[in-house]
Amino acid sequence: MNTAALQRCLAAVALGLAGAAPCGAPAQPRAAGESELKAAFVYRIALFVEWPADSLPGGAPFQICSLGSDPAWSAAFATLDGKKVQGRPLAPLRAVPGDDELRGCQVLFVPQREDRRAPLVPGLLTVGESEGFAAAGGVVGFVREGAQLRFDINREAAARAQLRLPAELLKVARNVIDAAGARP
Repeated sequence: MNTAALQRCLAAVALGLAGAAPCGAPAQPRAAGESELKAAFVYRIALFVEWPADSLPGGAPFQICSLGSDPAWSAAFATLDGKKVQGRPLAPLRAVPGDDELRGCQVLFVPQREDRRAPLVPGLLTVGESEGFAAAGGVVGFVREGAQLRFDINREAAARAQLRLPAELLKVARNVIDAAGARP
């Protein structure tokens, strides 16, 4: 997918028009809450990340985990049922009580109420919604710009987690943080 297509796809998610349709499919207009939009962003971002081979065990489903348990987040991520990432079916959201329970997770969503630093685990994409999450070591941090939902990317954190992020994804981020600091 080229940069323009990725930007349209993420813009559709931000506007709540994409619903559960994959990028490139006709959009299904419907209202979405912020939790559903963030779940959709997590899914769409995961489509572009390249994981190290050993972090995707053969035959295992793709696992998104959430730090802590929250029925609202479980419901938001349930809107992704039936989707695939890296050719693998997406497993239901798994709540993990702490960093020591991350085995088998490819993505860790850190809700704002957890307000924790992102754990550094090879092959784990960390996504959080606390202000400054990416600057504090998470790979992707959600940010609000007025009514728009955007995200920052910490390229150094992605490299430490052995994740490859394509240039197209970096171009649609609000800020990309690397060793030299953030750049818009």
